[in-house]
Amino acid sequence: MKKILVLGLLSVALVSTFACDELVPKQECETKNTGTLSITNNSTRGLDYKIVIDGINYGRVKAGSKETFTLTAGPHLLEIRYADHAGDACSASVPTITQCQNTGLSCDG
Repeated sequence: MKKILVLGLLSVALVSTFACDELVPKQECETKNTGTLSITNNSTRGLDYKIVIDGINYGRVKAGSKETFTLTAGPHLLEIRYADHAGDACSASVPTITQCQNTGLSCDG
């Protein structure tokens, strides 16, 4: 009798554990396999940066500010250029975005 009761309670506990896991909603970053990239503009000349990721223009980061971009997890080619002037503000890099985490970079150009 004790064995049946113990096995019965164990079965209920296991079913409850699996049921709870199914009820916990996944974060959007888990379902979409994304993370974020934060870029801080520390321009010593007060210039805005143009952000180009994988050849796509993601917009500007104003002097003295920070912008965050959501990207798929994995490596990405990042170019930080001057927005209104010719040339790169910082060297091109290939940051790896981790799912559901933030990667932070700054440029002082």
